Amino acid sequence: MAKQVIQLNNKYSQNQKKRNLTVVPKRKHLGLILIVAILLFSLTSMSLIKSYETLHKQVALEQNAKKQYESLSKEVTIKKKKSINCKTLTICKNLLVVMGKNILKVTKKFSLPTVL
Repeated sequence: MAKQVIQLNNKYSQNQKKRNLTVVPKRKHLGLILIVAILLFSLTSMSLIKSYETLHKQVALEQNAKKQYESLSKEVTIKKKKSINCKTLTICKNLLVVMGKNILKVTKKFSLPTVL
């Protein structure tokens, strides 16, 4: 005698079949993927922070360089003015010396008689 299998086809059994047939996504490596993603984002954020810090350092260095340039340019202009003044003074002194020698020569030629 052959056995006859009776199969129920109601909603519950159909839902059970559907659940068994649907493939559940495997999440074996999900934790590893999350850890790798966290590391990647943290590394990129760290590099951004470092680049931001170096940018601020460069801005500060640039400001210091500008201040030094301004102070040095002021010193140079002051020294130029002093050197121009010194040059004009030496030229004037040289002229006075030359003129004084000429005046002495002229007075020696035309000296007045001295009264004793």
